[in-house]
Amino acid sequence: MDAAQSRLDSMTRNPKILFIGFGELGKTGCLRAFNLTRCLRQLGWDAQLAVPQSPANRQCQEAELVRPIYFDSNPTRIRSSIGKILREVQPEFVHMLNPREKAVLLAIAFPKVRFVFDWEDWTTFIEKRPALRWYKRARDRWLLKRASLVVCASRWLADYIREQYRHSALYLPYACLPRVFPRTHDGAVPPLAVGMGSLHPDWDHDLLIEAAGVLKQRGLDARRVDLRPLLGFSDTQQTPESS
Repeated sequence: MDAAQSRLDSMTRNPKILFIGFGELGKTGCLRAFNLTRCLRQLGWDAQLAVPQSPANRQCQEAELVRPIYFDSNPTRIRSSIGKILREVQPEFVHMLNPREKAVLLAIAFPKVRFVFDWEDWTTFIEKRPALRWYKRARDRWLLKRASLVVCASRWLADYIREQYRHSALYLPYACLPRVFPRTHDGAVPPLAVGMGSLHPDWDHDLLIEAAGVLKQRGLDARRVDLRPLLGFSDTQQTPESS
């Protein structure tokens, strides 16, 4: 009876997930975890965000929105500090972005935890030293095998992982818009979405082109504007944003 009740409770309660960020709230290192925490809470998840205990994180305005859990990021105490959080929260999943050595440490220390490893960048590409490149490839392969779920912010990276490591990955881009666009008031300026950066296909900026087509099909104005002349560059001059 107790076992059956326990299974029933696990089926009816809100799923739990813990996002662990190693950077500062309000900056890019925690942006994905911060937004996913808020969105999953709206969907009924028991989502928590853990970040390093620092004055910057405690004073950041984003802290008021998600009420994060703080851990000690000191190398000699991080394992015990996060272990205490895991015992208190008891999450079903633990998410980490761009996992590296700290993720390996925690994955080994807590073998029963189901980790969600999420990659937005694949830094092994830029490693030129053969020995370190071999090590990082071995580390990444181990993390992929250890993960209960692999997530990628780039479709190209998800394809790369599947082809090189024979491991599936969930493609979850950053640019997620609501299906229903907000209505504008009479006389108000129409809504404007701006995307800036290189149209390099490796990083899925081709989504901007696809989005423009969707907007045109819906009768909304969508156009591509080249800002290089306004920035003082000629049409043929290459810039970091246009290369």
